[in-house]
Amino acid sequence: MEGVYNVRKGYMLIFWRRLCMRALVLQHVAVEGPGTLASYLTARSWTLETVALYEGARLPEDAQEYQAVIVMGGPMGVYDEAEYSFLRDEHRFLTRVLGHGVPLLGICLGSQLLAKALGARVYRNPQKEIGWYTVDLTPAGAADPLFAGLSSPVSVFQWHGDAFDLPAGATPLASSPLCTHQAFRYGDRVYGLLFHLELTPDVILSWLAAFHDELASVQGTIDPARIVAEMPHRCVEYQQVGSRVFTNLVEHVWEPLATQRHETV
Repeated sequence: MEGVYNVRKGYMLIFWRRLCMRALVLQHVAVEGPGTLASYLTARSWTLETVALYEGARLPEDAQEYQAVIVMGGPMGVYDEAEYSFLRDEHRFLTRVLGHGVPLLGICLGSQLLAKALGARVYRNPQKEIGWYTVDLTPAGAADPLFAGLSSPVSVFQWHGDAFDLPAGATPLASSPLCTHQAFRYGDRVYGLLFHLELTPDVILSWLAAFHDELASVQGTIDPARIVAEMPHRCVEYQQVGSRVFTNLVEHVWEPLATQRHETV
């Protein structure tokens, strides 16, 4: 009978994971959504709920009903609260989420917002990183479950002008010559990635069009034509990296944490 019980318990957990996995997405601008991460989560039967902050959508009071919170990028800075008032509410919300122990992923601006919520300084980087780059894994990054199966350097896409200090108690996971802190982990369930792994070629092209004024301001340093020209051969490895990282994050971090939480309720 014990064997039958264990089998039933296993089936119930699988059923629960397929029905009850929910992720909250905080989106700051229309063109910067969760991309291939959303596709992967949907394929594993997760439900995604997006808060379109740029449209005035309100944040929930509590995030404990979610199995993960994803904080996306955006062209603004964490210090632009006067122009983007939702950043104040978002800061308070992320502070609560951190206190409740809900798994968090911050991408680009999202990583800067997480760093700020953890008490770290966010500031202008001496040089913008826009386009195809690689990041170097630290020893801790090479051993982290997020980057399991990858070797350093890792192919990424960048679009940021700001950087952050490493939050107190956080573990540095990746760096680059132009920016010391490219990725960090805080505890066992909070990750910040300054770079992008969720993009498709169409999204990259849409950014080149949407942010042409910013590209004009870095003319001579960043070449949009080169970004486009490199896309065919860069995208293959880039998408493989994104697929591996998202698989690691969801299957080996988020879902086991959610299962543990379910079993203790």
